[in-house]
Amino acid sequence: MGELICLLLHDIARRNPKRIVVVAVHCPSSRVFTLFSHLTILSSNGELAYFGLRKRILSFLEGLGYAC
Repeated sequence: MGELICLLLHDIARRNPKRIVVVAVHCPSSRVFTLFSHLTILSSNGELAYFGLRKRILSFLEGLGYAC
């Protein structure tokens, strides 16, 4: 069900590029994760850990020493 909702929201955002869709997803599947264009990741204490393009998260994490 969560994947269907994310697909619907992705479709809505693509139809109108001026529309911003904000979604909070805990542990998305890899398929749902690929639907996101930007990410905001918070640490366990609520501080900003990452904000940026989804396609740049791997290089960001590798720069911190986390190999994926």
